[in-house]
Amino acid sequence: MIEYSRMVPEDYDVLEHLCREYLDNGSMLHDRIIEVFNESSTISLKAVDTETNEIVAIMIYTKGIAFSCDNEYVTKIVTDYVGDADVYTGEAFLVKPEYRKTGIAYDMQKKMKDFLEEKKAKTGRETMLLHEMWVYPDGKIPAYRSAKEIYGIDKDLGIIDQFYKDYYKFGHLCPICGKNCTCSAKITLSRI
Repeated sequence: MIEYSRMVPEDYDVLEHLCREYLDNGSMLHDRIIEVFNESSTISLKAVDTETNEIVAIMIYTKGIAFSCDNEYVTKIVTDYVGDADVYTGEAFLVKPEYRKTGIAYDMQKKMKDFLEEKKAKTGRETMLLHEMWVYPDGKIPAYRSAKEIYGIDKDLGIIDQFYKDYYKFGHLCPICGKNCTCSAKITLSRI
């Protein structure tokens, strides 16, 4: 059975291990995790397999417009489009391979949408999600289908080829390509 809950500081070591294995093995990862969780506006979820008591999936959204790699052109397009809306950026989303295609990704995205709708109801402000989705060299875009189904796509900026080519300059290391990353990114905005 899978249980979902917010992440707590005691989860940071496991989070760092999962990120290093599946998302980013760069030198700045530890500091970025601390920075993200020091922000009170960060929304995080974990999925725990109750039989093993193991965290098998994580999802993190941070407030503001933030990309893994500095991209002034895309940032300007997004900034102009969202105006003064509250924007939450998908910081990290992963499901361990042995738990994929079990509905966990879908369930986590539904729960995240519920959290964001609650925040929107409390603030009364327009709220948007910014998704920077990894496009693997083989063209696969993990989580795109469920994100599109759950959040809808308000604006699709398309696929930006080799978006992560300078990833290493920001202290990141692509888990797929290594230092010379050839992965692209699909950038979308969704309205909550």
